[in-house]
Amino acid sequence: MRWAEELRLTHHEMSWTTQFFLHKGLTWKRCRDNVLNATHLTGTPYSWGAVAYAVRQIDFWLKMAQRAEIMFQNVNTNYTSR
Repeated sequence: MRWAEELRLTHHEMSWTTQFFLHKGLTWKRCRDNVLNATHLTGTPYSWGAVAYAVRQIDFWLKMAQRAEIMFQNVNTNYTSR
C-alpha cells in the first residue's frame, strides 16, 4: 500500500514540477512586460540590462519545463503533458 501511495504522489509531483517551471517563466514574462510598459507610461528609458536578464530567465524556466516534460515522458508512460 505504501508503494502504491508513493507512486501516485510521484506522478502528481512530476506534473507539479512542470507547472512550477512554467509558472516561473510566465512570472518573468510579466516582469519583462512591466519594465517595457513602464517606459511607455512614464517616458523614462528602461534598463536594457533588466530586460536582458528577464529574457534570460524566461528562456531558462521554459527550457526547464520542456526538459522536465521530456524526461517525465521517458520514465513514465502514463505521464500526461501539461
